[in-house]
Amino acid sequence: MKEINSNKITNKEYRIMVSFSDAVKICLTKKYATMSGRASRSEFWWFQLFIWVTDICIMALSAPFGKDVEGFFIGAFVVFTLLTLIPYFCVFVRRLHDRGHSGSIFWWSLLISIYGVLIIGLIMNMFGSDEGSNEYGPNPNEPINSDDASTEKENVSKVET
Repeated sequence: MKEINSNKITNKEYRIMVSFSDAVKICLTKKYATMSGRASRSEFWWFQLFIWVTDICIMALSAPFGKDVEGFFIGAFVVFTLLTLIPYFCVFVRRLHDRGHSGSIFWWSLLISIYGVLIIGLIMNMFGSDEGSNEYGPNPNEPINSDDASTEKENVSKVET
């Protein structure tokens, strides 16, 4: 009879994939105006999806009502945009930090034009994280514990006979 030695198995917390709801919570509450640190690809793109879907929903809800309540939906759209503008800039800069770039790239591209932001955003944010820690903090895709991964594999594979 084979048993796994459960005393040797350690639980590691991983930050590999941020869920949709976690990304929205992080960007709108925990790191609302925080440009320091790093943001994983999943955090950045889930927050982008939240902004896009909410914008589309506000616009789609306004269509059936026509001119009667147009001002209400325009107001809702403007308020939502203003509330998400700061966290959008911050998660963008944190994502650039994750790639090892300074946030000044974002601000210079913003000065050039909105197209510069789109191009920089697509190019810089589609690639994975830099390996290991960089000047902006630890890699959000690596385990929180710094134990050697090979020792954990050994512990999991140990089987008593």
